[in-house]
Amino acid sequence: MKDLLIKTIPFTKEEIDKIRTHYIEFNDYPIIYILHKQTEAYIGESVNAFNRLHSHRLNRHNKINSKNRHDFEKITLIKHEKFNQSATFNLETKLINYFLGEEKYKLRNVSQTTSSVVHNYYEKEFYNTGVFIGIWDVLKNIENIVEKDLFLIENSDVFKLSPFKQLKDEQFDLYQKVTQELEQHFHNIKHNNLEEKKVILIKGSAGVGKSVVLSSLYYKTLEMSKDKNSNLYKTTSYILINHKEALKTFHNIASNLSLMEKNKILRPTSFINNKKIDCADVVFIDEAHLLLSSSDKYTKYHGNNHLEDIIKKSKVTIVIFDPKQVTKYKAYWNLQGVKSILSNYKLSEHELSNQLRMEAGDQLIDWIDKFTKKKLLAKPFIRPSYEFKIFRDASKMHELIKQKNKKYRLSRLVSTFDFVYKENECIKNIKTGGIDLSWNITDSSTTWAQREDDDPTYGSSVNEVGSIYTVQGFDLNYVGVILGPSISYDKKDKLLIICENYKDTEAFKGLSSNPRATKIKEEIILNSLNILMKRGIKGLYLYAHDEKLRNKLLEIFGEE
Repeated sequence: MKDLLIKTIPFTKEEIDKIRTHYIEFNDYPIIYILHKQTEAYIGESVNAFNRLHSHRLNRHNKINSKNRHDFEKITLIKHEKFNQSATFNLETKLINYFLGEEKYKLRNVSQTTSSVVHNYYEKEFYNTGVFIGIWDVLKNIENIVEKDLFLIENSDVFKLSPFKQLKDEQFDLYQKVTQELEQHFHNIKHNNLEEKKVILIKGSAGVGKSVVLSSLYYKTLEMSKDKNSNLYKTTSYILINHKEALKTFHNIASNLSLMEKNKILRPTSFINNKKIDCADVVFIDEAHLLLSSSDKYTKYHGNNHLEDIIKKSKVTIVIFDPKQVTKYKAYWNLQGVKSILSNYKLSEHELSNQLRMEAGDQLIDWIDKFTKKKLLAKPFIRPSYEFKIFRDASKMHELIKQKNKKYRLSRLVSTFDFVYKENECIKNIKTGGIDLSWNITDSSTTWAQREDDDPTYGSSVNEVGSIYTVQGFDLNYVGVILGPSISYDKKDKLLIICENYKDTEAFKGLSSNPRATKIKEEIILNSLNILMKRGIKGLYLYAHDEKLRNKLLEIFGEE
């Protein structure tokens, strides 16, 4: 790219002085720069490189402070003939996200979630694609600063949940509102001696980007805790992760960001049982619909419900909740029950509604929503860019998933929990439609959906079948969903749910005495189906074990 200029120099006074003599093309012009050494990096932008870099060089804050930048060894200067400040803000943020997804460097950056980054500017697409790709190509193939291809990073769970992600308008609006609420609440605590607990409830269905906003907000509170001008100065924030696979992701993010600490990223029971935590200032709960709603000896939780116990140990609790993702009776919540608990506290409510994961279009998403409410509608309009296919044979669906994974990565088979699970990877638990495969193996430090052939212990998970317990909250590029024996068809354009065929016995534990047992069991099965069918960004494939349902789907959509 002829208009792009990238140069790496030692991070010394003598070399920075040369910006006014030898490297004058980088002076008094919008640039991006990367401060780096073997395992750490900081990415910034400036219109006055000489002053900014000398300021960094002379900055000798305590090393635990994220603002410490004097000890880097090299600096890489990046200039494009068409750079302006909007472009450098935007590309700075992109580079931070991709460096985080690369997982090569521990980053010392602070949040870039500002309106100037998020919103449009002139020729934004030109900078976002052509210029950025050109920058990455030079950094990878000439400067040897990065190693991974862009598409590999884009598929990583760390990249997808980065706290530096550029938020969409609806997400950014929520981010601003919650940040302002936090500032106001801690202002009231500080100046008015108010001890009232506050709860912020964020609702939204699968795929609307709840966890991304949560990640950004959590990181913002960490920054504010270091800012003497913020009402959150010296506060302590925790983030509670209900999902074992998601916990791996957040711990990986913390490993690559100097401001985040793994010991502040916990499972809910660990937080509640930790006697060293008296009352945290801000506590975020991801996937709160997975919180326990009763005691559970297996996880050593002895309280009445997670939600109340967490609120008791928090000044502000920020709750992400979707009643359509409840998958176990011991974690059975509905919106009414949640609001009953939250009515005892100062409450504000927000909602995210724009579907961001699936590129399927509104009509197909509406078809899926109706399907997971047991209604079978006629064939909807499907965007040409999105693949939706029905298969007569599960083996053919698996072959296509393997082809997609080879080309795009992040393509997997998943299934409703209608096949017996045994903790032995050699046992082929799932036999239907010509496939003979095992359930997911989750012992690897890599999340199940991310495991490829280079995993030293288990190899790729493309030849395993995932459950809701491995894919809930995660994106896939292409997903092949096996509708197991619990999902049938009653010939009245409605699904028939056969609860006794559902093999996740833990999901129904404790339900036998409930007069609404059958209704709740159906709800749990349909919720799991909703989760599975909304994983695929680029495509959704279906195979129904039940012959009646399979034939009806083939009648509606045609055979693949």
